[in-house]
Amino acid sequence: MFRKRLRLSVKLKKTDILLQIIILLTSYGIKLVFPYIFKYILDNINKIGIGDIPRYILIIVGFSLVAHTYIYLASYWNQKYCNRITSQYMDDIVTKISRINIPDYEKMSKSKILNLLNYDISVIYTWININISIPFNFIQVIVIGGILLSINKTMAFISFVLIPIYYLGSYSNKNKMESLAREEREYADLLMDQIQDVVYKKTSIDLFSAWRFFRKKFNSVKGEWWDIVNRKHLYLLLTKEFPQLVSTITPFIILLLGANLVYKKDMTLGTLVMFIQYVAMIYSPLTELSNLRANVNSDIAAFERINEFLGYENRDSDYESFFKLNANPLNIKNSQVTTDDGTLLFNIENMNISENGLYIIRGDNGTGKTTLFNLISGVYFSEQIKGKRSDFEMKKEIMGNISYLYNPSILFNGTIEENIFLTDSEKDSQKIDKMEEMIDFFNAKDKNYCVKINPSNLSLGEQQKVFIIRTFLKSSSFVLLDEPSANLDYESKYLLRDFLNMEKKNRVILLISHDGIYEEIADEIYEIQNQNLRAVNKRKQNKQ
Repeated sequence: MFRKRLRLSVKLKKTDILLQIIILLTSYGIKLVFPYIFKYILDNINKIGIGDIPRYILIIVGFSLVAHTYIYLASYWNQKYCNRITSQYMDDIVTKISRINIPDYEKMSKSKILNLLNYDISVIYTWININISIPFNFIQVIVIGGILLSINKTMAFISFVLIPIYYLGSYSNKNKMESLAREEREYADLLMDQIQDVVYKKTSIDLFSAWRFFRKKFNSVKGEWWDIVNRKHLYLLLTKEFPQLVSTITPFIILLLGANLVYKKDMTLGTLVMFIQYVAMIYSPLTELSNLRANVNSDIAAFERINEFLGYENRDSDYESFFKLNANPLNIKNSQVTTDDGTLLFNIENMNISENGLYIIRGDNGTGKTTLFNLISGVYFSEQIKGKRSDFEMKKEIMGNISYLYNPSILFNGTIEENIFLTDSEKDSQKIDKMEEMIDFFNAKDKNYCVKINPSNLSLGEQQKVFIIRTFLKSSSFVLLDEPSANLDYESKYLLRDFLNMEKKNRVILLISHDGIYEEIADEIYEIQNQNLRAVNKRKQNKQ
């Protein structure tokens, strides 16, 4: 009944599920012995002498220790299984992230993805419980129902009549619970945005004395989220209270009927106690199924979000159509570069790069320089280039061979060498030598220096050196540098200029920079002005 509503890509092996059910049923079978022990003691108390009591206590304690040890290990085994499946599912989400194309991923809510990995992933436990608990609890109900009928049919039927009340709450609140669950997840994403602002921007908030503003924003979203959570729990707890109501009423009814039978000597006191204990045991799986139903209503939104994300299909991109055999490294003419919503950034009448060298692109902030780099590298969809596909061409050999100093770049806890190579596989000795040469050239931190994040132990300038070395270590024939001298000191900027002057002989280097120190070594300068990109050879102008 649950599985029709909930579908996940989790592959649960039937043998694993069967093993879990067998283990749980074995532990449950041990529990069935305890009511019979109580019956035996109560019905034979007149036959148990004072000297026998210590022996009985030792037997009961010993049996209880063995039984509960097995029950504990069975529960632990089940929890390990759930954790293993959840871990696999987290890996599925991370794998999906790696396979979504960059343009699509850039438009996704990162707070939502964080919640998928941190909060929504808990529904995997609900999914596993659906597959294990339904058959397990169904078997429990059948077994206990048979035991109760064998003891006393009248009291058994009275117990069974109250069962439908268990599910009254979960069905009556189903739609409201699902609606509130969806609202809760939407506000959870908004709250994650505010949490990240508070956690990661504390220093800036302090320096600008903006805590009042940020706390107001945080408390506003937090208040909405908690209001929805409280309303959801109002219905969730109401749903779960119906089984408790039945569990409270049933023992009194059974006790009244059973006490009358005991009084008439139609039933022993031990049998009555045993019956009441077994009744509690039949309501236990029913309660679990009812609670599972309530959890499903509460988790339905998370199931939908996870399935939607894992089922996401990349939009088609004709990025590969840019690359042609026998083409120049880059040739753009009669084209327009636009924003994602189609607003014109600038026109390109003719931008032809036919050989290795350093080519500078300059222009005011917001004119579209970085957008052009994102289009060349495939970070943005090619639909932001308006014009004939034959008017935007790149050399076939360049495809997949582009290095891009992209901002913000990645930095993680690890050595300088690990942060540069971004791999733990065996490294080529020539690349290691080249890395060490560049580290010495830029006076960067030693390759074995351990980088720390949050808080960082690298200055912004030292971080930028890592990014530059990483970019050029890739040995790409086409390099995009977006403000490479950002955060570099005066000396390091001139070191970078000298380095680029050497490297431009071996590759095409496109450079976005507001620093004029690179213009004297540029082979061509392009400028975006009045929504037009045009070539401006400053060196030739200076010579004239």
